[in-house]
Amino acid sequence: MSLSELATHAGLECDEPQPSNGIHLGGPVGREQVWLLYRTEERLDAVPDQFDVGFGITASPSQKVLEAILHGRAPKSLRGVMGFAGWEPAQLEREIGRGSWLPMRADSSLVFDVSMDEMWAQAYRRAGTSPIAFTTRVVGQA
Repeated sequence: MSLSELATHAGLECDEPQPSNGIHLGGPVGREQVWLLYRTEERLDAVPDQFDVGFGITASPSQKVLEAILHGRAPKSLRGVMGFAGWEPAQLEREIGRGSWLPMRADSSLVFDVSMDEMWAQAYRRAGTSPIAFTTRVVGQA
C-alpha cells in the first residue's frame, strides 16, 4: 500500500507528492494499525505521539504524524508497517529458547539505509548466519 492509498483509506487529503516508500504488511496482530518509523533526529516538531523506541529509531501510530507527512513534512528515512507482533508473559523468551527468533541489536542503518529487498539478507549477514541454518530439512531426504 502506498502512502497516498493509506491517506485515501483514512479519508485524508494529500497536499504534496508522497515518498515512494510503501506501507509493508507486518503482524500477525493488529494489521489495521499503521506504524510509521523514521530516524529519531527527524522527529516532527510540535506533533504528539512520537515514541523513541531506541537505537535512533522513532515510531508513531498517530494520524497527526501521517497528516504532517501528507502535508510535506515527511522524514527522509520514512518506513511504514501495518500490524505488530505481541506476546503473553514469557512467550517471547520461550520462542527464543526454541530457536524461533534470531535476536540481534537494533540498528537504524539496517532499517533505513538498506533496501527492503536486501534487508533480511543483510540482517542474516550481520548476525553471521544465513536462512538455511534455520531449516530442519536434511539434504538427500524427502
